[in-house]
Amino acid sequence: MDDAMSENSIIKPIINKYAPLIKMAVEQRRYIDIGNYYRDYNQEIRDVNHCENELLAYLKSNLESSEWDRESLWFIAIYEHPSMEFIPYFIKILKSKLSKSVIYYHVLDVLSYMPDEISEMALPEVYLMVDEINPYWTREIIEKCF
Repeated sequence: MDDAMSENSIIKPIINKYAPLIKMAVEQRRYIDIGNYYRDYNQEIRDVNHCENELLAYLKSNLESSEWDRESLWFIAIYEHPSMEFIPYFIKILKSKLSKSVIYYHVLDVLSYMPDEISEMALPEVYLMVDEINPYWTREIIEKCF
């Protein structure tokens, strides 16, 4: 993410606080700590307001750079702050060369848990990509999931 956006970050400092803690707990196989760190991170992220622009900037920047640093924590933040504004970026990710990467599955996961009025905006595009996503899915399965 560019430096101008970093100066006004709300989400990034929270991610920078928890990412090393989670990484160290994973390396040391401290599973209870991992769960506790994720719980605390989710709560702190949930309590943030007015972060949509930062989350959009993250998606835009990483679509251009394909770096996706600390994507799991960023996608948790996106999940906690659903917005219709994310849909065009999600569609670009699903159509991009990232197909079948972890980012691709983060997008499908977040879409499936977004409020119906938001996830339904993506349905026309998801229908067109169904064979790429999973050729065994029917229209009914997509509607149930999203």
